[in-house]
Amino acid sequence: MLKKPAIADETLLAAVRDHYGLSANRIEFLALGYDINAGVYRVTTTGADYFLKVKTGAVYLPSVVVPRYLFDRGLRQIVTPLPARDGSLITTIEQFNLILYPYIEHHTASEIGLTDAQWREFGTIVRQIHDAPLPSNVTLHREEFAPSADWRRIAHETHARIRRETYTDPEQIALAEAWRAHYDKITELLRRADAYGQHLRGRDLPHVLCHADLHTGNLLIDAQGQLFVVDWDQPVIAPKERDLMFISGGRVITAVTEQQETAFFVGYGQTEIDREALIYYRAAWVVQDIGGFAEQVFLLPDLSVEAKRQAIHYFVGSFAPDSIAESALQ
Repeated sequence: MLKKPAIADETLLAAVRDHYGLSANRIEFLALGYDINAGVYRVTTTGADYFLKVKTGAVYLPSVVVPRYLFDRGLRQIVTPLPARDGSLITTIEQFNLILYPYIEHHTASEIGLTDAQWREFGTIVRQIHDAPLPSNVTLHREEFAPSADWRRIAHETHARIRRETYTDPEQIALAEAWRAHYDKITELLRRADAYGQHLRGRDLPHVLCHADLHTGNLLIDAQGQLFVVDWDQPVIAPKERDLMFISGGRVITAVTEQQETAFFVGYGQTEIDREALIYYRAAWVVQDIGGFAEQVFLLPDLSVEAKRQAIHYFVGSFAPDSIAESALQ
């Protein structure tokens, strides 16, 4: 979120002090992330800093329970929410849900890259996630082979009318022009997401616990070179390709070379990749993204101009050479 949530800094500091028993004395808003319903802060206390997520609306319970579960099973590379004094992982203040994490001084792996040894470690971490028994204290979504329902519908509806609609809002004009420039590619991506999803619903692929957004942008590296997996917003029970699409056979968020992929799978271990699942997940990823961008620009009139321009920027980047869309269309 680029704009601060409508809650006073002192209210948040008091909540950290009261609910977590920490001597919080300073808070800094961080204009980070793509979630328009969540703002993040760095909270300074006597002795340590913390990362505070402040979210409007409901929190998907597995997003906090699953990382805590994996951490408690011994996966110390998982950044997990910290329990409040009453043991809860979510604290509610006014209309906001607060989730507190350790703060890690870091770069992301997408910023500075990984050594071969770190790629192998990354593979080992992902295999441990996939091999973990399913937690019994929470119900997770199960893969239905359909891009996020609302965003898929928005993407289809936008695509159906984009060539005949006339827009006056500058941001809507800009996104409409970019959409029309890639109209044929979007037509094919929508077709692939629907057709491959329908076909995969008739198959019986093994399902495992997946992070669902496990690219190098969500992999942190601290000053000692240790790896940490973050952003467990939508864990899901799905075929392993849901996570492995970020590594195997092309670019989704960042490009992965053949050498890096080889190192990753040395750590992950021998496995067979289902090509149909990869095709589906890559196309579905773009459909979900462009549906989200369309929602922000066309359907959220109160969203800031800055946020809408950011959505347009990401849309254009999705279709750049060697982009996620190009990978999905291979």
